[in-house]
Order: sequence, then C-alpha cells, then structure tokens
Amino acid sequence: MATSIPMGIVSLKAEGAYAADKLYKKGMWVTSSGSSYAYINPTPSTGVPLTDTSHWQQIAEKGDKGDAFEYADFTPEQLAGLVGNGIKSVLRTSGDGTPGTTDTYTITFDDNTTTTFPVYNGADAPSLAGVKQYIIRWDKVNSQCTRMGDAASITTTITNFCHRGSVNPSYSNPFDNLYPWKHRKLCKVNRAAYAALPAGSPIIDAVTMWEGEPGFILDGLGDFDGVYTPEFWGRVWQDATYVYAGVADGPIPGWQYFEATIGGRYFGSLDWNGKITSIAYSVPYRGATMESMHANVSAQGMTLDDVFTWSADTLLMAVEYATLNSQTAVGAGCDSLYLQTHKIGEAVSAGATLLKLPNALSAACVAGAVLDLGTSDGGMQKGTTRFISSSDLSAGDPLISTHKAVTVTPIPMDVTTDHYCSLHGIYNAPDAPIGSMSGYIGTAGKCNAYYRGRVAHANYLRYVLGAYRQTGTGKIWAAKNRADAAAADTLATATHRDTGLVLPENIPSAYIATMHLDTLLPLAPFAKTGGGSAGTTNPVGDIVYTPTLGTGNTILRSSGAANFAAACGRFLGNWNTPATDGHWTIAVLPFLLTPSEV
Repeated sequence: MATSIPMGIVSLKAEGAYAADKLYKKGMWVTSSGSSYAYINPTPSTGVPLTDTSHWQQIAEKGDKGDAFEYADFTPEQLAGLVGNGIKSVLRTSGDGTPGTTDTYTITFDDNTTTTFPVYNGADAPSLAGVKQYIIRWDKVNSQCTRMGDAASITTTITNFCHRGSVNPSYSNPFDNLYPWKHRKLCKVNRAAYAALPAGSPIIDAVTMWEGEPGFILDGLGDFDGVYTPEFWGRVWQDATYVYAGVADGPIPGWQYFEATIGGRYFGSLDWNGKITSIAYSVPYRGATMESMHANVSAQGMTLDDVFTWSADTLLMAVEYATLNSQTAVGAGCDSLYLQTHKIGEAVSAGATLLKLPNALSAACVAGAVLDLGTSDGGMQKGTTRFISSSDLSAGDPLISTHKAVTVTPIPMDVTTDHYCSLHGIYNAPDAPIGSMSGYIGTAGKCNAYYRGRVAHANYLRYVLGAYRQTGTGKIWAAKNRADAAAADTLATATHRDTGLVLPENIPSAYIATMHLDTLLPLAPFAKTGGGSAGTTNPVGDIVYTPTLGTGNTILRSSGAANFAAACGRFLGNWNTPATDGHWTIAVLPFLLTPSEV
C-alpha cells in the first residue's frame, strides 16, 4: 500500500508507460506495473532502467484502489488523463485552493465506486535541497514588492536592469547570472532543419547560430530570428493581502512545469513562400483573420504564441523585475504611432519610392513606420510600404505648403489621390542593442518593448492561442497543454478546460482592478474586476476589454496596439473578437513546437 505524504500537486509532464527506446528528460514521469516514476537527471537519456536511482525517482507505488494517498502526487489533469484505465472522473469536492488549507479530490471509478485524496495548499514554497526558488511577494493593498527565497538578497530597485529608450551605460542585472534567465538567448533557426527533427530531439538542434557567436547579426537575411527559453518551474498563489509568484530551476511539488521553447523575436511576417517567419527589417503580417494566420503557421509545422508561452514569459518578467506592472518594468515602447483619414497628394505607379503625404502624417512618422494604403480610411487594400525619410517639396510644387516628399520602400500597387494612407505602427526593427536584454531603443518610444530579446508588448495586438471566453457565461476556458492549444482556434468545450474563472462583463476599456490566478497558467492576463482606482494603486496597470455576455465566443488578444497609445502591456486582455476577425492592429508571434509534437 502506498504511503506517500500529500505534499501538494506535482506538476510533471506525463509520458505514459515507460518505453526503453524513448528519450526522457528532467521533469517527465512514466508509469510501470502500476507504479509511477519521475526522471530526475539533468541529462536526457534512453534505455536507463527505472531501478537506476540516479535517473529515476519513484513518486507513487502501486496500491489498492481504496488507497487515499495513492494519487496525491499528480495534478487533476494528469489523473483525468488516466480515463480508460478504470477512472471515470477526478473532481475537487471540497476546498478552494486557499494557501494553508487542505482540499479534497474525489476519484470516481468505472464501477461508480469512489476514493478521495487530500492536497495541502502550502502558504509558501517547500524547501527542496538543490532547487533554487526565486519568489516575489506583492502587497495588493500598498502595491509594494518584497523578494523572498533565493531572491531575497536582490534589490527591488530595477533602474539599471534594462535599457529604456537608449542604451543604459549603467546596465547591471543580477538575473543575467541566474538560471533560467541566464540561458535565454537569441538564436538563428533553419526552418527546414527544424521540420526534419525526429521526435524526441532537443529543440535546440534546429539552431544554426547563437547570439554572441562570430557572425551573429540581426540583418534580415536569415531564416528565423528566435529566442530560446530553457525549461523551468513556476507558480503563483495568493492570500488576502499578498500575491506570490515564483520561478524555480527544478521540480517542486505544486509548481507548474514550463518546457524549453524557441519563439520568434519579432511579430510574424510573410516570407517569399507565403509562410510566417520572424525576421528583422520585415513588416508584421496583419489584416488577415486569426484563423488564416494559424493555418499558415501550422502548415510549416509551427504554432503561435499560446497561453502557456505567454504565461511563462510573464512569470519570468514579474519575478525578475519585482512587479506585476509590465510597463514599469520595461516601458510602454509604442506610446503612439497611429494616424488615419489622410489621402496621398499625387498619384503614383507600382514600384514608386516617393509619396507626397500631408505634413501632419509625415511629421508623425519615424524611420521604419508602417504606412498602409487603402481604398477606405484605415484600409490595406492597396498594400503596405515603410517610411524611410521626408523632405520639403521642390519650390513651385503646388503642394509645397501642405505636403512633404516622403521616401518609402517600393509600393506594391498603383495608388491615386482617392486612396488613403494610414500610419499603423512600426516594422520589425533590428534594435540590435537590446540583444537578449529588455527594454526599448526606438525613436521617442515609438517601437516595440522587448523582454529578454522578444517582443513583449506594444505596437500590435497579439493573438494568444488556447484562451477563450464563452458566450452567455463570460467563463474563461483554456487549452490543457500546448498541443491542445495548437489544435484549435476557437472554444471546444469537449476538449478544453473550464478554468472556473469568469471575466467581468462589458468593459470597453479599463485598468484591471484585480486578476484571476490560475494554477496551471501563472499570471495569464485574466481580469477578475476592472475600473475603480486600478492603475494607480493596483499592481496590474494594464487594460481589459470585455464584451456583453450575449456576444458569441471570443478569443484572447493581448499586448497592445499603436492606436492604444500607452494602453499596452503583458496583462492587457482584449476579449472582444472571434478568431474570424482580421485587422491592421492584430499580429501574431510564431513559435516552434517541441520535436515530440512535430
């Protein structure tokens, strides 16, 4: 009979029955003869027997069906995955997850008999030998942060942690020397090599060059500019006064596992074959429906930023910068880069590189600004070009007092004076000084805001896979894992998880007053309430938009947009539209899938 102590829910990655020819990595767990084992060695391997305690640790022993402690080491989602092996359902039947309390879960078997097991909700992280735990505690009333655990000695004065608007000569960030942050790096990926990776291969096998190696440059000539993030473990929890957030470098009971990933540095753009990639000097792909963008990236064996990768980046940022306000951490980036209702002053033919634009429009541009040309105000029907520079018109030109001569990249179609030209954000600027650091460099804040090398927020809204709002209830549903998120655009109640969380109704634009916390998705942008004094006294200084309950099922869009000005950030949640919506404000961020999912 099993006698394991109910320490809390263990977030390990279930891999099913043990197979000698499968590659196992730290954080995976398997079953064999009714017992379960966790792979604990930092080096991946195949063929290591379960009896080898240097690689495997038994986490549950086969016991009788009525054993109350037999299942205490697994998440409800992992237990639910055992359906077909005699288990009909797993439900929490008492408790609410409050730190310091004990919940009860009930397992119902196929013969309708039941058993229960307890889960203790620790008020703080358990102490595990050899595992570093970097924790912040946020005072919800006074908006003050305290570092705890292995982060206790690190300052909360983050002035020199990043670059804000210009290169910071006093840059000094202690997290550059701590795992997992220190291993987050820019990289070049060959997409053909990635597509050929066999199942079980490390995702880094697709990398052709790393930041810091001779010849590494963001020049727009590669195949995919990516950002590698190593695996780590994370958790959020709260009590009446505080929100806690933690990052760990090894497995801890009750903490969520985040796999290693490679995602785009930039908003996705179209390559010469109509595929989405991430590359410097390109114009982000916008205007298409989210369904189309998802189908496009899926066609090459990739996926989009999902609620799991979004949560991972946000958690790393929050713990590193000791704040739940992403704008105070790395800046707003794009304060405003938006202007419509202007028409061009003189017709030009396809391929032209000079436009005569109204003074107000040209004055609002910066180098790299995206200019959309359309038959309607704000439209993109005639294509997209990019602002390079402007100058006064020649003496005697009838438009000299009202227009500028604007140099642009070659326009794709003929345009006439009936066509509109709109300023819609900025292109994928190299921003080389940022590297794998954080902040923004662009002119007057009209640029992307980066977190450790990746576009974090501002400029364009981003479609976030795997998070859905249900019509009629306002409930938040979520994918169960990254593969589940990559499989669908819209809500599928038969397969997705009901988080039990409900969004506030009909908020056209307000600061998030309080946030929902989801154990499996730490710091996902799930608003609980909006308005009131939030934004000045509340730690979450980002915006929430929600529709009326009667609006059909919608998806999560986050980040911000050029026309939102400073209303942007990691916690911004725009829940107003379905996956069939397409607009110039919406872009995507491509991500590689792990080789086991390709």
